[in-house]
Amino acid sequence: MKSFLVTGGSGFIGGALIKRLASEDIKIALVDPETPPPAVEVFLSEDSYVKGSILDAELIDCLVSECSVVIHLGAEVGLFRVLDNQLRGLDTNVLGTRAVLDSVALHRKKVIIASSSEVYGQPSLTPIAEESPRTFGPTSVARWSYGESKAIGEFFAHALSKELGLRFTIARLFNTVGPGQTGAYGMVVPRMVGQALRGEPITVFGDGSQTRCFCHVDDVSRALIDLAESPDAVGETVNVGSQVEISILELAERIINVLGSSSKITFVPYDQAYGDGFAETYRRVPDISKIESLIGWRPQKTLDDIIVDVAEYLRVNPDA
Repeated sequence: MKSFLVTGGSGFIGGALIKRLASEDIKIALVDPETPPPAVEVFLSEDSYVKGSILDAELIDCLVSECSVVIHLGAEVGLFRVLDNQLRGLDTNVLGTRAVLDSVALHRKKVIIASSSEVYGQPSLTPIAEESPRTFGPTSVARWSYGESKAIGEFFAHALSKELGLRFTIARLFNTVGPGQTGAYGMVVPRMVGQALRGEPITVFGDGSQTRCFCHVDDVSRALIDLAESPDAVGETVNVGSQVEISILELAERIINVLGSSSKITFVPYDQAYGDGFAETYRRVPDISKIESLIGWRPQKTLDDIIVDVAEYLRVNPDA
């Protein structure tokens, strides 16, 4: 039986991925400093969860040696979380990724690296292709450290491939959302859905004209597994996301309409939401033609599906 090691498997994407792996009868091991939630724990055997950090190179080396494929999700995520502790984010995303990739190269395994659309910075072209130029602001702006830390992980992958034969695929994820995600760290959909369910004002940062494309976590987990099982994807970098673009103001209006909420919309300036010196990216739309040609993947779930699924989860888990 093929065995997968999932770093960061207790997180939002990790939970959805583990459920899908379990449904496909794939042996799973999970490493995360956080205990997996009960909804994920039911899919794990007694010894498949290891409490630990990707910064623990010795532990990671032991776990990698026993698996067939690594799906590397372990990272600091969420804009609020990154801005709150920039150093922790850099350590985890850079040093932790290096520890994982070194071990994968040493043991001749295969790794799927969950990167981010943040590696594009402020894109000048839309839709964004994998070879599009990357544009960043000054290093004094903390927001850019997350995208650059993820890019450094990609550089490690290419260097280790050239020097040690690392077999990798990089998946650049664009705004993955769905049930199980928390709004506490700046994730806009669960935050707005929670406000709508409570009848509270829905807060839109800035004027709401910034646009995003939201992809259901079930579609993303399917993409990660299909990439792991595709020999054609080795050495490739692919965008994973939806191409349905919507402004944040339109998103708030859509959530109100889909849920029949009485909430009103209120606007919060960026400096109040994030502090002084925040830099926004105003459009982020992926070109997904490459992953479609490689493995035939496209998103199947709509934005309305996402809103309904997140709302159902929050109704059952109001403290999430």
